[in-house]
Amino acid sequence: MNRCVLAKCLIAGTVAWTAAVARGQSTAPSSMPVDESIDHGMKLLAGVRDHVYSFDDPAFYWFCRFVRQDADDQRYRPGPAAPPISWRFLMERPSDYRGTLVTVEGRLLRREAFEVPNREGVGRLFQCEIGDAATRAVCTAILTEDPGDTSSTIVRLRGYFIKVRAFQTTDGQPGAGPLIVSKFLQRPDAHAAIPRESVAITALPAMTKWIGLGTAVLIVLWIVLRRAAHRSVSRRNLPLARHGPDAAESDADFDWLTPSGKKDQSA
Repeated sequence: MNRCVLAKCLIAGTVAWTAAVARGQSTAPSSMPVDESIDHGMKLLAGVRDHVYSFDDPAFYWFCRFVRQDADDQRYRPGPAAPPISWRFLMERPSDYRGTLVTVEGRLLRREAFEVPNREGVGRLFQCEIGDAATRAVCTAILTEDPGDTSSTIVRLRGYFIKVRAFQTTDGQPGAGPLIVSKFLQRPDAHAAIPRESVAITALPAMTKWIGLGTAVLIVLWIVLRRAAHRSVSRRNLPLARHGPDAAESDADFDWLTPSGKKDQSA
């Protein structure tokens, strides 16, 4: 009897302990907290200000943690369906693009890594500075993955646009540019990075270039010869001078060979 009571107590205690553990696990924070939805990030972006020097905003760190925990890597790999956006749109209308995925392309100027120890889930970040010749702006790209050594100075990335960040150059000049949080930094397709006008020139084979050069030389020679022929025809059509080099000889031209007396007698 006592054994049965003891067994029942052990079973009841085990069930109660299991239920308590289950309740504790359901309330414990997971790797992706409950508020880690894009809607929560958009709410944080409402308090972001453009054209300020610092990007030390709660929204910025939230998106860094969100991108790091996002398992969909393809979301941050720009493809043909995501052409680069004009930086001018981001600079002029930042509120229209804030919190959305945008693709930018430019020249890699500088990159460095830094740690964020006081922000849970952020960890090590990689800051890349990308320049744009059209707007002379500098995009600050914050990556959660190491970009490594890229062989091309022209790079492309796809990430969340946070705001327009102001900065100061080493010589004290003010500047501004988009602030984007992403995972990867990619080298764009060679044809996508080169303007169409230059592709038509660089794609020509060497033989075609020589043929074009030879054609140009022949055209110049044809013009020169045509002008020379025109001048020759013009000379032949001029009236002949009486005592010119081509004038016909007459008896008067040989009077100096005849003595004066004989000339009188013959006359």
